[in-house]
Amino acid sequence: MPNTEPRGETSANNIDNTNNRSSEINTYIDHLTAIPPIVASEEIEEINNNLSELGTTFQTTSVSGESLLNVFKKLSSVFTGLFNPAEFSEYFQNAIEDLKEIDSLLTDISKISNLSSSQIKNLEDNSYQTASKYGKKASDYLSGVQDMATAGYNDSAGMAELSMMAQSAGNLDASLANDYLIAIDSAYEYQGNIEKINQVLDGQNSIAHKNALSLTELAEATKLVASQSAESGVSIEKATAAIATMMSVTGEDADSAADAWNTILENFQQVSKSTKGMTEYENACQALGVSLKTVKNGIIQLREPMAVLNDLSKAYAALGDNDERKINLLNSVGDTNTGTQLGSLLENWNTYAKMLTEYSYSSGSAMQDAMKNTESWEGSLNRLSNTWTATVHNVVKSDDMTILIDIFNKLLGLTEKLTESLGVFGSIGLGAGLTSFVKNFA
Repeated sequence: MPNTEPRGETSANNIDNTNNRSSEINTYIDHLTAIPPIVASEEIEEINNNLSELGTTFQTTSVSGESLLNVFKKLSSVFTGLFNPAEFSEYFQNAIEDLKEIDSLLTDISKISNLSSSQIKNLEDNSYQTASKYGKKASDYLSGVQDMATAGYNDSAGMAELSMMAQSAGNLDASLANDYLIAIDSAYEYQGNIEKINQVLDGQNSIAHKNALSLTELAEATKLVASQSAESGVSIEKATAAIATMMSVTGEDADSAADAWNTILENFQQVSKSTKGMTEYENACQALGVSLKTVKNGIIQLREPMAVLNDLSKAYAALGDNDERKINLLNSVGDTNTGTQLGSLLENWNTYAKMLTEYSYSSGSAMQDAMKNTESWEGSLNRLSNTWTATVHNVVKSDDMTILIDIFNKLLGLTEKLTESLGVFGSIGLGAGLTSFVKNFA
């Protein structure tokens, strides 16, 4: 647990803790050396020798311009009271593994992007803080940068951060968050404009939050309808309000709402492409006094789909439940699911209009919700992990990592052997080597 004592008492308490720990270690060493070995074992003798050798290594090996022992003391002093001695080596090993993954990601990013060496270095340095802001690990953020660079984005770091915001705000997994944002950008030709894509995320998060919808489901649906909506001339905010209304009213999942919405829009395109008179859908609309076409500058053109649906909602509301014109309209758009979804949208046009307003007043919505999730247990642990890994990175140079990895692999291997031997022989036979190791490391 972090040290929460008053600042003025910290130094004195640290000294007391150090003195107590040294006293305990010395007592333990005296106990080990005072009791003669009861069990003679070649395996224990080997472990003793290896422990003694490893203890010497901690004193003699130089990394980052100073002894390995001093490096460890420096790291442990940063986190006094946070880790106990038994946990320290485990946390250090975890940091090494994190740094290995980060180095691998940065290497790949440098190959697939146009970033210079200094930009890669800045990306690494900033990754810990950026990831911590959203309660994620630095490697998660850099994995997102890698994905966005692979997708061809110049500002892959900005897109990756936006993805992390979506993940934290709506509990999206990384793959869906990336695909969702890329689908929006591609369909509406935002050309990687972070501000415009962020506005969509804010708008959809606001609608989801205020209408008991899942942003995950809304993102999944958006990924499926963005291309068709843009091609049909429907803005992203209107498409969002339409599919969100259908999902809210029917309770159906993203696939159902997206399939229905795409089919509804395809009916408009069929009207535009038809050379054999009016389609069934156009006839059904005409029966309600709603035209799908208009004349502009002497040329017959299709009306904007949402304007048509707005007129249909008014005509639809005036019909009785058993009116044949209502039934014909719902049957004309396709299968039962599409008809049901269309009916739910037309009957709840006020909900659609309300959601459009919620979308327009949503600036900062995603960031606000992302910050709430950052304070979760998982987010806090990830921030702690980033701080620790960054500290190890700052204290130990990259060139020294291989040395440290080798040493810790040896230490972990000896720990395993030591545990097995203790189970068979007890602790008494491990006096000399363990004493030497503890003295060297203390």
